[in-house]
Amino acid sequence: MLLSTTHATMQVAADLAPRKLPRMWPASTAQVTAQAESVEEQVLAFCQQAKSRAEIQEHLGLKDREHFRKEILNPLLDSGQLLRTLPDKPTSPKQKFYTAQVNSTSSDAEGCGNE
Repeated sequence: MLLSTTHATMQVAADLAPRKLPRMWPASTAQVTAQAESVEEQVLAFCQQAKSRAEIQEHLGLKDREHFRKEILNPLLDSGQLLRTLPDKPTSPKQKFYTAQVNSTSSDAEGCGNE
């Protein structure tokens, strides 16, 4: 009888032991990367005409201004894919953003999106 009790205790312990789950990180990382790329693509497509920060955030359905600025807007500005309508006044309340022209013959994208 002691043997069956020990066996039952071991079975319960085995059932409660933590199980290894399959590693999902590569798929999750790929999914997050794809989502981030699609947000950047959405911003660039939306900003063919100059848009304010609030307009872009509303279009994306994002409410946190700080997150939007740090994680989406600043990287696009830093990479040169998105430009300011008032580059000398980055904190102006009248500031708008537009997508840089990819196939421009000059490096100066002046007037883009301000039609």
